[in-house]
Amino acid sequence: MFCSFVSCICGDDVRSKNWSEIASQIKFTYDEVADFHLQYEGYLPDTIIKQADAILLGYPLQYPVMKAYTLWNDLLVYEPVTRPTGPAMSWSMHAINHLDIGNPREAAENFNRSYQPYIRGPFHVWCELQKPATGARNFLTGAGGFLQAVLYGYAGFRVYLDRLQIRGRYLQELSVVDIAVTAQGVQYLGALITVRQTMEKSEIIVTHLDQALVIEFGDGNVATDVVLNKVYPLSRGAIATIRAKSNPYHGCDLPKDVIGY
Repeated sequence: MFCSFVSCICGDDVRSKNWSEIASQIKFTYDEVADFHLQYEGYLPDTIIKQADAILLGYPLQYPVMKAYTLWNDLLVYEPVTRPTGPAMSWSMHAINHLDIGNPREAAENFNRSYQPYIRGPFHVWCELQKPATGARNFLTGAGGFLQAVLYGYAGFRVYLDRLQIRGRYLQELSVVDIAVTAQGVQYLGALITVRQTMEKSEIIVTHLDQALVIEFGDGNVATDVVLNKVYPLSRGAIATIRAKSNPYHGCDLPKDVIGY
C-alpha cells in the first residue's frame, strides 16, 4: 500500500488509519458493452462534464489493465462533452493520452487547445478561462498541464517509484515545422538526462551522475551501466528504463499494489 510506503520513508506509522481497507473499496465504473469508463455510476453518454476525469485513468494514473482501445473510447466519449469553460489542464491530459495510443493529429489539436485560448500577453501568462474571459490569473494548473504535455507527452518521460522510462516517439507532425522536442537537464536520482525526439530519431544522453544507474531497452538484453555522455538511440515505440542499482529508499519496500506500478 502506497501510504505504508510513504509512512516508512517519513518515519510515521499510519497503520491505524485503515488506508488499505479504504483503498480496497475504491472501484472504477466500466461499461463492458460500450467499452469505456463511466465518469460516475449512472453516467449517461453526452452528459456535459467540467474537466478531464475518467481519461486520467490512462495518464497520469497509468492504470495497468487499461487497453489502448478502451482509452481511445474514453477519449471519444469525453472529448466532445468536456465543456470549453473548463480548465486548460483537460486538453493537456487528452494530448498525452492520444500520444500514448498513437494519435498524433488528435494529440496536436488538444495540445494547441491547452494553451492558445488561455495565455495572455505580453508575458504569455495562463488564465483560468478561455478568451475573452479571464478567471484566475497566472493559473498554474493550466501551465502545469502544458508542461506535462511537453515532458510526459512529446518528450516521452514516465516516472515510477522504482524507475524512469522514456518512450521513443518519432514525432511525424514535427516534419511540417522542422523542429525537435528536446528536454535537457531532467533530474532523476541525481542524474541529469537529456532526451531529444524528432521525426527521424529518438535519443537519450546522461550528462551527470551522482550514483550508479543502469539502463535497459526491453529487448531481452540485460541492463547495463549508464555511461556519461553516451548517446543511447531509441527505436520507434521502444521504451528505455533507467533505474538505480540498489533500492534508493533506505530499506523501505516498494508497494506491490500501486496503480501503474
